[in-house]
Amino acid sequence: MDTLRIPDAPKSIQKGFPLKMVLDKEAVNQLAKNLHHVHVSFNKEAFISEAMNDINELSITQRSIHIAYAMFTHLPESYTEAIAIILQSLTP
Repeated sequence: MDTLRIPDAPKSIQKGFPLKMVLDKEAVNQLAKNLHHVHVSFNKEAFISEAMNDINELSITQRSIHIAYAMFTHLPESYTEAIAIILQSLTP
């Protein structure tokens, strides 16, 4: 069974490593797993597909907005319910 976790990240900003790469495929996949872990009807595959669509050229800010919109699309319409799922998916 999957457990809630955060993806590995560099311990420091490294020369030649774009900061936007923190929000990459590994991060999106782990976010999908965490959301699905607490809300089993969350469609991981559809979310990942939408979140990763055309992400390569986006800045870190644009990536965060793009991923947030994919979450908005795939979480329940009820704000209260969606926020509860997001909060439950956070790691300790």
